[in-house]
Amino acid sequence: MKTGAGLLILAAFLILPLRSMAQQPELSPGFEKIYEWIAKKDFFTARDLFLADGQALSPMEQQLSAAFIDNAFNRPAESNAHIERLFLEFKAQLPDSVLRELYQIKHQNAVRLYQYGEAAEALNALLNEHPEGLTEKDEDDVRNSLKLWNAVKDVPSQEVLLGGGVEMQMVKDKAGLNNLEVSSGEITELFIFDTGANISTVTLSTAERFGMKMTADTIEVGTITGQSVFARLALCEHLRLGQAVIRNAIFLVLEDEALSFPQVDYHIRGIIGFPVMEALGEIQISREGVFRVPLEETPFPGEQNLAMDKLQPLIRIDGRHYRFDTGADRSLLFRPYFEAFRKEIEEHYTLAEVRYGGAGGVQTFQGYSLPFRASIQGKSIEIEQVDLLVEDIREGWSAMYGNIGQDLIGAFEMMTINFNRMFIRFD
Repeated sequence: MKTGAGLLILAAFLILPLRSMAQQPELSPGFEKIYEWIAKKDFFTARDLFLADGQALSPMEQQLSAAFIDNAFNRPAESNAHIERLFLEFKAQLPDSVLRELYQIKHQNAVRLYQYGEAAEALNALLNEHPEGLTEKDEDDVRNSLKLWNAVKDVPSQEVLLGGGVEMQMVKDKAGLNNLEVSSGEITELFIFDTGANISTVTLSTAERFGMKMTADTIEVGTITGQSVFARLALCEHLRLGQAVIRNAIFLVLEDEALSFPQVDYHIRGIIGFPVMEALGEIQISREGVFRVPLEETPFPGEQNLAMDKLQPLIRIDGRHYRFDTGADRSLLFRPYFEAFRKEIEEHYTLAEVRYGGAGGVQTFQGYSLPFRASIQGKSIEIEQVDLLVEDIREGWSAMYGNIGQDLIGAFEMMTINFNRMFIRFD
């Protein structure tokens, strides 16, 4: 059972499923192929096709492809520039379905740039200009997102001040997850360090102890088990992580019970998620649990193997794309992996119940337990037992092969994640 980690997926970020643009006759087969991979969240293959064949696309298709690919490889300002050009030169030619997706991407870019007011504006435009085609659930999710960003639209942008390199010893909690000591004022606490959390999160009691400024309104948040809970947002004006100071960090605030697992006497106080990690630029974690933010970036001779699905990191392994979740104690495989190896799995393994949990509780699903083998940067890795879910329990997971956790990460001496050049290096 997974506990604690990668536990929050905001309903706010699960706005619209990607809709096929291949139905539009004005779009070329070359663009349709690129978009097919984007729809599957395989941004790596889409990038490779665009780099190889992009010059054969029309100017509009080039801008469309670049808007999606720059968003996926964490170049939000460049992605927005492509969207603005599309709106300026080609808006009348773009079908409503495409415009809806561009407003979604523009919203995501604004969130990554900590421009919450602009994120709200993009969602307002989506609702006011292109409501056709939105299902009732789509519209509810958009309005929930809008409520979230309107609540913090006047909050200053997050910034990180590095007073030199950071080096800290991480602490393993009883669930085996890495925690870092963070402080605000005189208050110090251990927070899980979790790339799977697309927004940093605290319990209500922790937010109060840290003196965070909380919004009055609540928003609906989807959990790892598919259930929903209600939460508020909070502003932490000054958060210290070793020598790093994070100003104006946004936290999701949940009731203490939502991050408690009484069946195993386990309680989470807080989670440092993607927005803080990404702002650090590059981070390193050793097998001994030493956390570093180096003064100089690490070299990486290979191609980018890190991409973003909204605020969720993805890693490419053996030509397949997986969620990358440092807050997961164990890796987990999804239905696409089952379909890719179905014959072998059904012949050698027995279908059983798999328990899986996070915020919102623990649930049981149908699946298998089996070894996972991979080749990473020239090294063969085998994890003796990984659970595989045959059901699609979360929207978006049906397009990925699994979730990579600490069992695979721990097979190496050192992991480096660089959010500027978008790579994960294992040594």
